[in-house]
Amino acid sequence: MNDMTPAGSKVPLDIGAIANATSEACISTRVRQLSRIVTRVYDDALRPHKITASQFTLLTQLANQDGITAAEIGSTLDIEKSTLSRNLKRLLALGHIIMDPPAGRRGRGLHLTPKGKQVIVEAFPLWQAAQKRAVEVMGLESRRTLDDLLAQAERLVVP
Repeated sequence: MNDMTPAGSKVPLDIGAIANATSEACISTRVRQLSRIVTRVYDDALRPHKITASQFTLLTQLANQDGITAAEIGSTLDIEKSTLSRNLKRLLALGHIIMDPPAGRRGRGLHLTPKGKQVIVEAFPLWQAAQKRAVEVMGLESRRTLDDLLAQAERLVVP
């Protein structure tokens, strides 16, 4: 029999009990499930413009901060490097953004193209419809709850 020692006490491992405990109580699993469901609503709405909700967010971030680098966007939005790279490559291929030539240690600035600005304008009503649907189904209070949960979760990674 294997033992695990949470908080110094020995508890016999029962694979079924572990599976039930993690499937019913794991915060990470529930947050990922929530994220996938909500993201699907936005992705479906934005599909006519051949972009995802994550890509729309990147485009609007560039609209707010022209010339920001990929590293700065990744840090601001807390996006995994490989996910960010994949989304930026897609936006470059679609002609929605351009990248400055290499310029030393700062990194390459990113900029919206006219096509990128146009897709934001055209996709915004679709984003609004997805947002409206999410609020109608989840309730007005859900946004405040999500903001509170995010603030609490950020304390998990503060040293």
